[in-house]
Amino acid sequence: MTTTLPAPAVPVVVKEPPKPAFYQNTWPVFILDDNTKLEDVRALNEPLCFVIGFLEVEGTTANSKVKRPTMLRMNNGAFAYSLNDVSFGQGLGVKEVVKEEAQLKLPKIPWEFMLEIEMFFRHVDDTIGTEAIVQLTYDESFLGKENAGDGWGYYVPEQKNTGVACFYEKDEINEYLIEHNLMLVGSVHSHPGMSAYASHADEKDQSNWHGLHITIGWYANAAAHFHVEMIHGGASWKFQPHQVIEAPPLPEVDQFDYSNVVDRVSKKEPVKSTYPSYSHGGYSGGGYNSGWNSTATSSATHSGPTVKVPHFHLPVHAPKPTENVIIWSREKDETQCRVCHAPITPTFELTHRCYACESYYLDEGMTLVELIQYLGVNQLEVPDFLDADQPKNPIWIWDLDCDEKGVPTHSFELVAGEPKKADAPKK
Repeated sequence: MTTTLPAPAVPVVVKEPPKPAFYQNTWPVFILDDNTKLEDVRALNEPLCFVIGFLEVEGTTANSKVKRPTMLRMNNGAFAYSLNDVSFGQGLGVKEVVKEEAQLKLPKIPWEFMLEIEMFFRHVDDTIGTEAIVQLTYDESFLGKENAGDGWGYYVPEQKNTGVACFYEKDEINEYLIEHNLMLVGSVHSHPGMSAYASHADEKDQSNWHGLHITIGWYANAAAHFHVEMIHGGASWKFQPHQVIEAPPLPEVDQFDYSNVVDRVSKKEPVKSTYPSYSHGGYSGGGYNSGWNSTATSSATHSGPTVKVPHFHLPVHAPKPTENVIIWSREKDETQCRVCHAPITPTFELTHRCYACESYYLDEGMTLVELIQYLGVNQLEVPDFLDADQPKNPIWIWDLDCDEKGVPTHSFELVAGEPKKADAPKK
């Protein structure tokens, strides 16, 4: 008689949660090495922490990618998550390659819900001819349920509006939020007779308001378009509407018999050509809810789930930030980046570089040469445009002063490179 011994129990390995490598101003910092993965750090659900890993960025040649070691700020909020480049982390054993990203942690907004808001906006435009705004809310008790989309709601604050602006008190909603145990998620406002985009006034209103901000725009007798941005982690992230709003239902149509005409359509074989290719874009077909899946400000050059969009706040006569390097001379009382209004954090002060728009600043009395020396001494990366005799883009120093009446004045001094024709000093 043989006795069969039970198979030895397989030990259950419990994965230890990642531990910070060190702390920066009380905030934990994790190094993404062989033992610490981004998804594990994210699972900790820390409201604010930092990770150090390789960031995949555009290379110097077309369609090329390079890995750059960097420090990224991770924000985990009630309704969203974002990972945002803030500094550098060279020589720390970094392993993982990551990308800047942001995600909405709430279910998609039901189409009927958005349609109700759109119809309200159109009614306001038809009756008094102005824009309108509502504040988005969410009831967290619906999370994880089959009807999670029912947690969305909106609040209409008292507002006095014009055809291009809304004036209201953002904090009016606070009592309503407490009474109904809701969280404020963002806003939706209208652009009647205009395309959907974030205007300069919208950017100013939303810049310090973490949340999802949707613009609904339409022209007469035309379907609405949607522009979706989320402010989170000190940056602005652009979403495609279908990423946050449920798809509209397809219209019910009768079935047709195409058998007598389908043979008239055939596929043409491609012909090789030496001419450059040309794309005419897409066609939505019939105009049915054509604006849901696109916005007037979307860019075909962007890919991936979200695109970080720095908002620039510059005087009218300032050089274009997309074609020039702007370095601003920081005043003692400035707590935000002068170019994009992102808050100045300890990491920002260490690197002298804005994590949102990548502008640099000079301390009082500091010169450009001293900034380059400072970055070198502290083993921080010196960008090519700062350390070159002939930079690709002109470098300007932005000084802020006041005239005799105390009115702020702005001056831009060219310190390197040749100015673009549009930015050349006027004679």
